[in-house]
Amino acid sequence: MLEDPNFKKSYIVGLDGFTYADLERAYASFLSKEYNNESHVVIDGIEKFQLTKSDALHILAYTGHSSMWINAKIRENNLDRNCNIFIKNLDRALDKIPPANNIKLFHMTNDLWEGMIEGSIIKIPNYLSTSIEDYKNSEVVLKLQTARKGSKARDISTISNNKYELEYLFLRGASFRVLRIEKIGKITYVELVEYANMV
Repeated sequence: MLEDPNFKKSYIVGLDGFTYADLERAYASFLSKEYNNESHVVIDGIEKFQLTKSDALHILAYTGHSSMWINAKIRENNLDRNCNIFIKNLDRALDKIPPANNIKLFHMTNDLWEGMIEGSIIKIPNYLSTSIEDYKNSEVVLKLQTARKGSKARDISTISNNKYELEYLFLRGASFRVLRIEKIGKITYVELVEYANMV
């Protein structure tokens, strides 16, 4: 399907109107030495995880502008053909990356999520972008402890549109127990632990 010239023009990724053909052209520039010397893009993960071009394109698109688009569509349960194709290909790519078990990750947000109280269990329907660094630049910081085995977190820091983000991405449907909510200065910290086997 992704090799069909007509499909390449009709498969739209994100709100910017990029087609698959557009992504392929961008990918070609990512591979050039001149581009990589100046760029925030990192693609070492292509070889590390033996990713196909399609795998790489979908992860790079997600770490670009497509994350807001696809996550909003998932939360709204408003998935069209393009969304479903994107999810299928992104999931396939992420499945090639080993689980990031038993590490601490951070997610910055501006407010507590609905139902987020100590002791509660929350399930995230969409993908969840996190980092191994706490940037302390938001009002709420989620401190997420990944499961010891079978975590839904994936290290995509070596294939990203922004190598400085050190991004780890949780697959759709990750579940967490809220352990503690504590305000330190102007920042509210929320400690969560991942439930790997929850459906």
